[in-house]
Amino acid sequence: MIERLKDSDPYVRKSTAEALGKIGDSRAVEPLIQALKDDDENVRSSASKALEKITGQKY
Repeated sequence: MIERLKDSDPYVRKSTAEALGKIGDSRAVEPLIQALKDDDENVRSSASKALEKITGQKY
């Protein structure tokens, strides 16, 4: 699932970030940090929220 953060469709990337946040798997932290640099604002926002859910820290 993590590889979908690199999908060409921003909706897929956004949805993936949201799902990873719900799952809470720490293996997603580094890919989500990379997603904070995404061109799409919604992807960045979802990645930030997912990271907060997983780590307890704000990004």
